Amino acid sequence: MKRSPNLVQQQEFPRRSFLLLKSTGLTLGSLAMLAACSGNVDEGGWGGGPESPDPGSSNGPVGPDNGSGEPNPPVTPGTEPGTNGPSPSGTSVQPGDPTGNPTDPTTSSPTTTPPLIPPPGAPLAECATPGPRQIRRLTPVQYQRTVEAMFNDPGVPSDSGLSLASVLGFHVDADAQVIRDLEGELLMNYAESVADWAVQSGKVSQFTSCTQQQTQCTTEFIRNLGERAHREPLTDQTVNAYTSLFAAEPTFEDGARAVIAAMLQSPYTLYRRELGAQQGNEYVLTPFEIASQLSYFLTDAPPDAELYQAAKNNQLSTPEQLLAQADRLLNTPYAEEALSHFVQGWLEIDKLPSKAKNENLLPLPDELRQSMIEETNQLFLNTFKEGGTLADLYRANYTYVDQRLASHYGIGGGAGETFTRTDLTNTNRATGMLGHAAFLTTHALSDNSSPVQRAKIVIERLICNVLPPVPMGLDVSLDTTTPFATNRERYEVHRSVEPCRTCHLNLDPIGYTLENFDGFGRYRTQEGGVDIDPSGHIAQLAQGEVQLTGPNDLSNALAESPEAQACLVRFWSYYTYGTDSWANIECNRDSVIRYAQGQDFSLKSVLHGIIQGPNFTRRVADN
Repeated sequence: MKRSPNLVQQQEFPRRSFLLLKSTGLTLGSLAMLAACSGNVDEGGWGGGPESPDPGSSNGPVGPDNGSGEPNPPVTPGTEPGTNGPSPSGTSVQPGDPTGNPTDPTTSSPTTTPPLIPPPGAPLAECATPGPRQIRRLTPVQYQRTVEAMFNDPGVPSDSGLSLASVLGFHVDADAQVIRDLEGELLMNYAESVADWAVQSGKVSQFTSCTQQQTQCTTEFIRNLGERAHREPLTDQTVNAYTSLFAAEPTFEDGARAVIAAMLQSPYTLYRRELGAQQGNEYVLTPFEIASQLSYFLTDAPPDAELYQAAKNNQLSTPEQLLAQADRLLNTPYAEEALSHFVQGWLEIDKLPSKAKNENLLPLPDELRQSMIEETNQLFLNTFKEGGTLADLYRANYTYVDQRLASHYGIGGGAGETFTRTDLTNTNRATGMLGHAAFLTTHALSDNSSPVQRAKIVIERLICNVLPPVPMGLDVSLDTTTPFATNRERYEVHRSVEPCRTCHLNLDPIGYTLENFDGFGRYRTQEGGVDIDPSGHIAQLAQGEVQLTGPNDLSNALAESPEAQACLVRFWSYYTYGTDSWANIECNRDSVIRYAQGQDFSLKSVLHGIIQGPNFTRRVADN
């Protein structure tokens, strides 16, 4: 078999592959540009995104430790959601700083910079302006599941070599997921290995009943396989292009190998298209584009047979039809995984497996770390399934533990590896997700708690306020020479002098409320023989400064706050679309908020609101 044409790599493109690709017309029009770009589509062509991290890198470069034990946040590509516009191509933008300057959590102030979301009380936008058309490369999980679905076999070879860029805690950014350089070569090798496997395993018979190099046989094979790969029927032009590839091989088996390898590298397989058909000043997404968007959003997998048939029958045009399909997909195991990925990225607890911890103080084996994460997964999933609300995530007086985690907490519950619902009455655990070990352990130092890290995550991820950058040249090291009885005393000194005082005055008190939990999420009443003071306040809510006596007060303050509601919508919308920077984006968010507020802000109502929002089925015309 001839070396398969690489349909996506433009950098260092093999000459022989390029000539074969060009001769067959498999560039498929403008989509060949996807080799080096992704994201929004504008008048000048496909909108370019920043370079992706090296294959295997998931978080991008990380800033140096600032001396206080509080690491600078990772430098991530793309645009910070809510910054009112995209950053220049290739510019790294930090959460909380639209200018691209690094944010240091130890000296940040949530009160001097406007929030990323409109202030509570601002009228919800009465408009229905959708966002831009875009193309999005599949994640490694989505691509693997797509290949498995193509051949209806989970035993298909894995390890495609696709990289996974992390932006804002998620792996969905439309601008960051691109294919170039070595990654294109790895993808070519993977495609050829799958093609060999498929022919040798007899998978070709799924797509045609004959094995002769005759027009009828090859066309049947190409159309049936291509429909699964591209997630829509193939045009005659595309069929002809693949037929030319097939005909260039000496045998039917070799022709099948060539076509399979080419399809696996096709932009129509590798990328999700949200381009639509023009209707006036808007583009209405096709039923097949809507089906793919719904399925990859909810399950990280291509449309199943029922959803694909609904697209064929044009039965995805009304909110009722969309929600019926969504609710069906939400009852699948893949949907549970996708929802878990969202909550882990939102709270940034997916960092826990690699979080550095002082093993001399307490060994934290991988199994316990996974149990911590699963506790939060279970609360989120069960709250979602049972119609629970955002407030329930904060106020739940119960949790889900296995025996390992129950022992870590020193409470009853759990049966071996099985997670069981456990009442927290008469225990020392805080209510809701802020009392979970995953949250408390991830957002802490290696050997102790961190009021600053915990406050930072509350401000940036739970109420979407902005933390400004650290002043250049400022020494932000904590005092490690003076013996302090408690961690709070050390931070109190840090915030008692300028310029630290201004920034930390209303930052640290949020984290103080969680000081009854050490850096491993264990409850404590004393530190260094001194009683812990968990009192604090939060001053970033519209209701004004709220005095807090501990973690449950913090959870109650957030539970039904407009800021927390809008912030959840913001991050879930970004997770849905992989972008959060178009003009009039507030119209889309506000449509979700308005819908969810009518249903007590249940988690399911937020997701339903996103699916019914203007941007899910329509896009604006290019400027």
